[in-house]
Amino acid sequence: MNKVIDICEDWLSINEPGREVYYVVYAYYATKEAPVKEDEKGNFIPYSESVIPNKKLRIFYAPIDCNFSFPITSPVNSDTYHVLKEWASIADGQIIMYLYDTNFSNYFVNFNNFSTVKSMYQTCKDYGVNYMYTQGAMDTCTPNLDEMRGFVESNIMWDLSQDYEELAKDFMEHYYRDASEKLFEYYQTIKDQYAWYINNEEPGAGSIYGPVTNSKLWPVSLVRKLDKQIHDAFDIVKKYETEDPTLYTKLYNRIMRQYLSVIYLKVALYRTYYSDEEIEEMRQQFMNYTAIFSCNAIAEGGDLSGLF
Repeated sequence: MNKVIDICEDWLSINEPGREVYYVVYAYYATKEAPVKEDEKGNFIPYSESVIPNKKLRIFYAPIDCNFSFPITSPVNSDTYHVLKEWASIADGQIIMYLYDTNFSNYFVNFNNFSTVKSMYQTCKDYGVNYMYTQGAMDTCTPNLDEMRGFVESNIMWDLSQDYEELAKDFMEHYYRDASEKLFEYYQTIKDQYAWYINNEEPGAGSIYGPVTNSKLWPVSLVRKLDKQIHDAFDIVKKYETEDPTLYTKLYNRIMRQYLSVIYLKVALYRTYYSDEEIEEMRQQFMNYTAIFSCNAIAEGGDLSGLF
């Protein structure tokens, strides 16, 4: 890449003088490690001067094997942390971080990085990352508090002194209006359940392909609790059905988008608990609103078939 940049910059100086171009290369899968080695004191040193990145080169580090339920500095993520420190030793201020915000094996289950986003961003800043990219599902919209995530994460990227919970409350008060308290309870229930599950059952649930569709993580009592929280939210905004139909439709749809996740859990894990009529009602809601919200896949590379 350094040689490519030299050639391109020579061409630019002649053909487009004054134009400023930056170049990007992935540190991803087999190319994630930096071209450095450790000396006897544990310091990272480049293999040669030729592999120190040109100042116009950006390293796009994508830690696809990271567990996002733990900080980057956690022993669980020792490999991710080690590689970040390697690159920072030769590319300080030239690192782009490619983080993830979804579980690609199930788009209808909330991804658990709520408690770690802020610390991850701080670690990235500490090691010279100057640009952040967070990937959700590329092939579909998802019903997993995406609007809240976008608001909270972008605010924290700008100002790391801000609190995730306070930003989440602020978002919900404006977005869900009267139903914000119930949606915040819904969020907290999911977050608390993940904390228990990761500590007691499966730490790997925080990876982007982690096991998140099972009755241990989502026992029937918990699914019923989530279901009630969503229906309580529906009941709260129902007054607008006659008072302000436009506002009612807006709030109802915003809540319904989150309810798609609950419908998925009810049918995928506890189908036998419901009558044929109830299943049919959920099927109609699911198919209608997934179309409205452009949710067209349950998992990466898939579609909506198989649930009903």
